[in-house]
Amino acid sequence: MLSQIRMLAIAAALLLGCQLSARADVIITVDQVGLMQRNGFDQPTPIGTVAGAQFVVTDEAYAQGLSLSQRNGQGFGPPYANLNGMVGLQVSLVNITQPFAVGLTDFTQELPIGALGSSAIELASLPGSLVSGILFYGNRANNQVLFTFNGSGLATGSVFSDSGECFLGCTFSGRVTVSVPEPASALILGTAVVMLGLGRRRRAAKVPG
Repeated sequence: MLSQIRMLAIAAALLLGCQLSARADVIITVDQVGLMQRNGFDQPTPIGTVAGAQFVVTDEAYAQGLSLSQRNGQGFGPPYANLNGMVGLQVSLVNITQPFAVGLTDFTQELPIGALGSSAIELASLPGSLVSGILFYGNRANNQVLFTFNGSGLATGSVFSDSGECFLGCTFSGRVTVSVPEPASALILGTAVVMLGLGRRRRAAKVPG
């Protein structure tokens, strides 16, 4: 009888782990490769500015294929967003005169009329494949970064600013990676919780009534 209970406990833990892994999100990361190049009147010059982006989508949306669209801010008309399946977003630009790090809310919240700043997302993918399209953000200091994806493991980008090293524009290359958080820790935790409950039941059964 005890062995049957143990088997049921293991099965329950495995089921819990499967359910948690089924809800795992897919993380798509863009890391800059090499130095950013500053445009100029002569040859491009390497600089220390670094751009990066990461967006998180549900595994279901990634498996079905993505179709993400968003516009907000000056020059884009009325704001709108169709970001079904996207649950997180981070874009950063550092080692520049006006650095920034923004999240999904900065893209979706409506800007006041006349305020500086703008953002745009146009990303699509085939089921289970890397994305194509663009990801753009400009802050209120008019520093702008644009990522362009072509459906491969590589991306290109550009940066523009009203002052500083990227006044005439900068360009960079990026590497695109896709990862899914490891659900093994959740499975181990689920197994431990179930076995702890069995241990308590076994000790209680040994206590004389």
